[in-house]
Amino acid sequence: MSIWKTIIESLSNKPKVIQHEVFGEMTRYGEYFDGVVELPDFDKPISLHLANKDNEPTQEQIQFFLRMKAEFYLWHSTNIKRFVMEEKKNWGRNLVICSFDDFFTPFQFLISDGQSSPMYWEVIYRAKHDYLPFKLMMSGNKPTRLELCHDDDIKASYYWQA
Repeated sequence: MSIWKTIIESLSNKPKVIQHEVFGEMTRYGEYFDGVVELPDFDKPISLHLANKDNEPTQEQIQFFLRMKAEFYLWHSTNIKRFVMEEKKNWGRNLVICSFDDFFTPFQFLISDGQSSPMYWEVIYRAKHDYLPFKLMMSGNKPTRLELCHDDDIKASYYWQA
């Protein structure tokens, strides 16, 4: 790529699109890469945001994502499910959830830049009929905080007591 093309693209604020071997097509917006990924055992694609100041995803992000892709359903059906089902009694609603998997679907992931160990990441779940979505903050495979959201407004936060 010529230096002039690089300068023109940076001045026009045109998002940079890359084709990554692990993440597929990703678009760069400021200090994030955005894309869409598919995970085994989930029937819908999931939005992915990578915090990143570099021109490419980091090795730490790639390795973490590959591990997460292989293990996410296990995390979803054990740690995440247990944490949410325990915390729902604090939500102040008479919410009946017969099946966690039928009621909640992962919608979006945010993976940190890989500078911390264990890796910090977040998953946002949508609920059936967009009722009571929540964001779960994770450190490695352990939940650390849960935020109930409605219309992009945090309604309540709960912290994991290890």
